[in-house]
Amino acid sequence: MIGVAADRTPDALRACAAKGVPVAIAYASGFAEIGPQGAALQTELAEICRETGIRLLGPNCLGLIAARDAVTVTFSSSLDEGDSLASGPVGFVSQSGAFGTSIMSRLRDAGIGVSAYVNTGNEADLDAAEILTALTLDDDVSVLLAYLEGVRDGDRFVRMARRAAEVGKPLVVVKVGRSAAGARAVSSHTGSLAGEDAVFDSVAGQFGVLRVDGVEPMLDLAQLLATGRRMRGPNLAVLSISGGAGVLTTDAAEANGLVVAPWDETWQARMADVIPPFGSPVNPIDVTASLISEPDLLGRALDLALEHPGTDAIVVVLTNVERGSNAVVEALREAADRTAKPLVVVWIGGSGRPAQTLTAAGVPTYRDPQRAVAALAALSGYHDRPPLPATPEFDDIDPAAARAVIDKAHAAGRVQLDELESAQVLAAYGIPMAAALPADTPAGAAEAAARLGFPVAVKILSAAVGHKSELGGVRLSLTDAPAVENATREVLEAAADAGVDDARVLVQRMAAAGREMALGAKNDPTFGPVVLAGSGGVLIELIEDRSLALARLTPGRPSG
Repeated sequence: MIGVAADRTPDALRACAAKGVPVAIAYASGFAEIGPQGAALQTELAEICRETGIRLLGPNCLGLIAARDAVTVTFSSSLDEGDSLASGPVGFVSQSGAFGTSIMSRLRDAGIGVSAYVNTGNEADLDAAEILTALTLDDDVSVLLAYLEGVRDGDRFVRMARRAAEVGKPLVVVKVGRSAAGARAVSSHTGSLAGEDAVFDSVAGQFGVLRVDGVEPMLDLAQLLATGRRMRGPNLAVLSISGGAGVLTTDAAEANGLVVAPWDETWQARMADVIPPFGSPVNPIDVTASLISEPDLLGRALDLALEHPGTDAIVVVLTNVERGSNAVVEALREAADRTAKPLVVVWIGGSGRPAQTLTAAGVPTYRDPQRAVAALAALSGYHDRPPLPATPEFDDIDPAAARAVIDKAHAAGRVQLDELESAQVLAAYGIPMAAALPADTPAGAAEAAARLGFPVAVKILSAAVGHKSELGGVRLSLTDAPAVENATREVLEAAADAGVDDARVLVQRMAAAGREMALGAKNDPTFGPVVLAGSGGVLIELIEDRSLALARLTPGRPSG
């Protein structure tokens, strides 16, 4: 544990390495988060780690808490309350120290046991993905939580997420930096780069990461995942003490993509034999307030719901059930013990003490139906997620041909390809392209059209022009030579008016009518090559119907 000021930390780390210390924790702040001078100190720490092999947690971190082993290598005030640490199935990694330990306190209050909490801070050496990877190998950890401000190594994060999915350990992530202002704040906080948020979303979708928008959704989902229960489908049985509360829960479930379907007549008749005649056996099931004076009623209704073959999870909605709550709590706890299906409780009214008792007993309990069904929806989505992406093999590619096109453009001092060159690169990678020929004059365009066969399109061809239609530089469905010549004159004039002095035209065979799509690619600085697919056409920027995914891709089910 290195607890000295920032400028003394490198020497202390060298001394540790010289003594054969395998791992050190640097608490001090004053590194990359404060600017160039601190960044230089942090770089020095990283170089010491590379040169000596010592591993470093931090700097600018609060260390770690290993509840399972009663190891508290931290100065966090979250331990000031003096409560014993409750170990459990959750492993939690946070890039923020104080905020992370606050979440730790909330996990403890919710009765969720945490086997290990690690704050990685500025990540001069060890990063969050590396710690999470280690937790995927820990048999005492079955649920992973992470608070992230940035991803330092995209490949390592992807390998970790894939590993977590392969071993069946759900990973719940709060990733900040969605907004431009948030991304700037992240940089000033830990010195990390937030990265493009849409790319992180795509990675989460591809590799089964459960991204949530805040602390409460994380806690809600952690409470459910810690039970180890899994959902086979989206179908809920809702048992409520109040018809109105049951309807509210049903609305929330439908809004979150879950299904509260009416039971068939046979099962309704069986439920009608259990509940009072003024209740409703349809689903949502109104068991009525009679359960307050007849606690066995809830147990019998739960038995039937657990037996129902079309039910994947059960939601019990209670209101002001304070008198007789002990019997109700016991009925719920016993029902949860008798099933592998998720059973959650929404206890809207009352003092909150029965809810705390249920939570401590491992029965997920919420105060709001929306929060309960949102957690169930995330659980259902996790188990209904697409298969992990495979790495395809491609035989019909010619990288040398693509490289020749790019090298020629570089030799001409250009940093952007024109459309014809782009098509040549794509064709080299086995992507079929509509036949096209370049032309410099109207007569040359008409000759190219005759060779290609009508109908054709005529478009501006220039590496300086990205959006051709905005300049009036596209003419479609031309069916004869005069039309092609006229279109070429108009397109070249439009280019000249826009100040494009190197324009030619591209004559291209028209494809058959069909759905327009846009395909694109970029090299993300964190995650590498990313592919975009979506609705195409001139309204592409307005419609914003698109998906991102890491390359390489195979045909199959979309990732969300």
